Amino acid sequence: MQSSIYECLYQLNRALQETVEILERIRKLPGMNKKKFHAYQIEVELLRSEAAQDIAEVMDAIEGKEAHRLWMQKKAYEDSVGDPDDVYFAVMQREEERRKQGLPSRLKVVHGQLALVEEEDEGSGKQKNSAQKRPKQKQSQKQQR
Repeated sequence: MQSSIYECLYQLNRALQETVEILERIRKLPGMNKKKFHAYQIEVELLRSEAAQDIAEVMDAIEGKEAHRLWMQKKAYEDSVGDPDDVYFAVMQREEERRKQGLPSRLKVVHGQLALVEEEDEGSGKQKNSAQKRPKQKQSQKQQR
């Protein structure tokens, strides 16, 4: 489908360019109203431009959806062959980058577990929560463990 739309756009541009060139030849003929035929050329070029813009907008939306779909397929594949522990290596690498930049660690140990340090939001003095809190477990679920 996409290639046929691009082919049609190419053919439209080519045909309308030929029309502009024909109008130019007519404009140069003796006795022709040069201003009027120049205005016709401008109208044809405007038509070509607006049609191409409309086609490009539709194609942009289609290409965006296609890119998202393909990205999801790629991610699913990478997730299927990736090591689930890679996320920990990424965190360690990011912490090393922060250390080299002179930034404080975003991790700390709380009650024997690793936790994300909350940063203050610049300007407001409020803490921003950059990690989702886990819901509290019900007492019966705790007892089952």
